[in-house]
Amino acid sequence: MNQNDPAFEFLDHIWPQDGHVLVHAKKGDAAPWQKIFQNIGDALAWLRQLDAQGFNCYHHIGSVRDPQGVWDPKKNNGKGGYKKRGRGNVHRLKVLVADIDTNELGTKPNAPYKNRAEALAAVEAFCQAARIPPPTIVSSGTGLHCYWVLIEELDFETWQPLADSFKAACFHYGLKIDPPRSADATSVLRTPTMRHQSSGRIVEVITELTRPYPVSAFAHLLEQLPSKRRQAKSSKLASTEQTSSGPQILDALRNVEPPPSDILYEREKLWSLLNHVGTDGQRTFDPDWSYPEWCEGVLMAIASTGWPCALDIAIWWSAQAKTEGKYPGPEAIRAKMTSFTRERGPNTTTERSLYKRALDRGWKEPPPSHEAQLELAERATRNTIETALQEDAPKTPDTRNAYFENRSRQRKAIGRPLRR
Repeated sequence: MNQNDPAFEFLDHIWPQDGHVLVHAKKGDAAPWQKIFQNIGDALAWLRQLDAQGFNCYHHIGSVRDPQGVWDPKKNNGKGGYKKRGRGNVHRLKVLVADIDTNELGTKPNAPYKNRAEALAAVEAFCQAARIPPPTIVSSGTGLHCYWVLIEELDFETWQPLADSFKAACFHYGLKIDPPRSADATSVLRTPTMRHQSSGRIVEVITELTRPYPVSAFAHLLEQLPSKRRQAKSSKLASTEQTSSGPQILDALRNVEPPPSDILYEREKLWSLLNHVGTDGQRTFDPDWSYPEWCEGVLMAIASTGWPCALDIAIWWSAQAKTEGKYPGPEAIRAKMTSFTRERGPNTTTERSLYKRALDRGWKEPPPSHEAQLELAERATRNTIETALQEDAPKTPDTRNAYFENRSRQRKAIGRPLRR
């Protein structure tokens, strides 16, 4: 396999360097064939054999972690088996994608665009409206596959909120996409130079390979469309459901810290400040406040933690209202809390705004209760043990990573881009 192969160049452009590569082939109604490789050349050789046999050929949009796959107890009628293509095996991603259908051949009467030319014009208009750079575009046979290639290789938890926001932007600015593909980390798309079997057309890259873009080129989508995300019904808004510990690229872009851990001591602190009374005898956070202060000032901040108990805390605090008719009841509070997107950004309300107001009014952080001390001690012990186990674990070399580290050193030595 040589570097002048358009398929090789394309996959090298969109695939992460870290991890293994997964390709996918399907013929008729038969179950798809899937295989994981360590390099692009072997993956393309396998696909080309199947393409010649009449299979439609696809590639995974990211890299996968385990060449064997991840264990799925539901496979084989409950007997269990390894699943190659699944969220649990997603390793790294460095693209945002859009799959656009057309009715160019008259085979898809419900497609949103008449032909590929109309779809191309829509993509250009979308990029201008959303203020994002142009994509690398593949003619999939009867439609378009658009790839916005990133510089950073993101893990699943970091990629998902960015992909959700990108998908919501497509809905908001009127780009008519196939919804599942843009926010599904397990997506497969047609591979260039292979044949779209039903039409006989060759899948091909029809634009230049755009330079990779920094994540910051799309970060404004995260902050710009909080309400519009709710209108994109198919978006799962996984950003608040899959928050991972440790610094994340998107947190750095937003210039905001992740929410506090859902542990007893953090809950005790929140309960304490919500119940605080200042030196003037007035509650720092009064459940008898007017609706905007009650809802946007407190409930939204509690919801931003993402804690499973956030609803219970909001109900407990709101139920202390003394003015008749102020407490709307648990169901109304539940409806309000679930309507929040729990965005965490520089212009959003989070628990940090509660702490700031409480500290300004003289609130002092309470000491942890006995139960909270036990939990903190247990966590500290567990972290110490895990660190020691990691340090003592035998270091198994990752042959694929070692290979690319060596290639990276060669690239730096001769001053040219890395190609697999």
